[in-house]
Amino acid sequence: MGRILGLSAIHFAAQFVVLVLDFAAVMRRFDAPDPAAPRSFYEGVVEASWTVMSLPIARPLLEMWSPGAIGFPLSALPFILNSLVWGVALAFCWHWWDGGRKENEADGAAQQ
Repeated sequence: MGRILGLSAIHFAAQFVVLVLDFAAVMRRFDAPDPAAPRSFYEGVVEASWTVMSLPIARPLLEMWSPGAIGFPLSALPFILNSLVWGVALAFCWHWWDGGRKENEADGAAQQ
């Protein structure tokens, strides 16, 4: 449980940082004299990172809810739930990878 919460907290913080970077990249386009200029590589990477990190829960919920429809505590809920899903998935992958390595070490010790 502690590993899940830790991984979820790391994902939540990283998701927030990527969201801020994505917002800053988009706002830079509005400040530029030519907003129709092609996107930079940095903008593409930040947008792709946000898209991946916001799935499977945050992005669909944010697209369904109209802006300003809910207040502050509930507006963080999609991000928290999304990070918990990522935390569970990452903890499962960690357990699977770590368990497989331990089984291989145990098999090697049993053969000797």
